[in-house]
This record gives sequence, structure tokens and C-alpha cells, in this order.
Amino acid sequence: MKARILKNSSEIHMLLCNGKIKKVTDNEVRSFFSTYKNPEHYEGPDTWDYELSMEDYAGETIAVVDDDEHLIIYDADYFATILEMPMTYLSVADFAKKHGRQPALVRRLCMNGRIKGATSVGSTWLIPENAPYPADARVGKRV
Repeated sequence: MKARILKNSSEIHMLLCNGKIKKVTDNEVRSFFSTYKNPEHYEGPDTWDYELSMEDYAGETIAVVDDDEHLIIYDADYFATILEMPMTYLSVADFAKKHGRQPALVRRLCMNGRIKGATSVGSTWLIPENAPYPADARVGKRV
């Protein structure tokens, strides 16, 4: 299993095969749903690093991504609900302000495909509210 999305009390958690466990929002689940084959989700050790297996981790399974990268949905009602919710987008200026950056830099990152989910509508960029600020591409390169 590459991933498991589960409901634990009123919270949604995502467990990934690289050992990551995180509480996620409906927007993050929707984003994952549309990009679940992206290898970046699973980078890192290929083992589950916890005492419990992914299958034994407490909670009601909503969906899993199996080893063959098939998305298997167990709670269709949950997905129907979140897929009908509109995605919240930020302007370049709002995203820049949120991350303490200059709008020109954010616009350049969008144009270079560095901000996940950023979409151009005419000359305007729309950035998903939950999109992470990309890591500095210069890190690790020799100058």
C-alpha cells in the first residue's frame, strides 16, 4: 500500500508509504486525489517506520492507493462531498504576502511550474490556497 486516507474521530489523516502521517484538510485530500500518482508523494524510505502497519493504524479507511497506484475509494459519500466543494485560490499578491515573498518572484515561480496547482487564466495566476511554497532550487547546487 502506498497511501491510506482515514477518518480518526472527526479528523482526516493521510498515511504514506515513506512513513509520513499528517492531519489533512478536505482541500489537501482533494488535491491528493487529483495527483495521487505523483511520485513526490511517496519519496523517501519505502518502508513503514512505525510499530503498527498502515493497515492497523486506527481509523476508518476512506481510500487507499495500492502498490500498483490504483486509487480505491471506500467512502464515496466523503469524496462526493469534497469534490463538490470549490477549491479556494489566492492571487499572486495574496500568496506572496502569505509567504513573505515578492509578487514578481511568485509570478516567476508560477510561470516555471514550481508552484503546484497554479493555473493561468489569461494573464492572471490562480494559486491553490493550500499550495506549499516551493523549496529553493539552488540548495545543493554548486556555484
